[in-house]
Amino acid sequence: MTLPAREARSLVSGDVRRHNLQLVLDHIARTGQAARSEIAEATGLTRGSVTALVDKLLRTGLVRATEQPVSQGRGRPLVRLELAADTIALVAAQIDADRATAVVSSLAGTSSCGSHCTTDVRWARPK
Repeated sequence: MTLPAREARSLVSGDVRRHNLQLVLDHIARTGQAARSEIAEATGLTRGSVTALVDKLLRTGLVRATEQPVSQGRGRPLVRLELAADTIALVAAQIDADRATAVVSSLAGTSSCGSHCTTDVRWARPK
């Protein structure tokens, strides 16, 4: 079944770039650390594309290069990349009828603080 032209959505370069950024970020998150060449091999993206995408992730602070490049004997040492998990905070909130909970965590899953409160909702119940 084909969609009429007005309903079909074409991919624009921004969509493709966001998708590829997600591929790179997901691979680094799953593996813990990865070199650009490993990312290219695992995702099917070209090395040039991976380099441009990693540069964007480095500028935004989502990933960082590890301290020590890994030497493989011949050629340039591999620069391994990792999530900058300790520099980015996530805030999650759950609001129910009688309770609200909020947690602040790093990308690594380390919870830095959390709070909850319970309210009396008797006023909302029919008599």
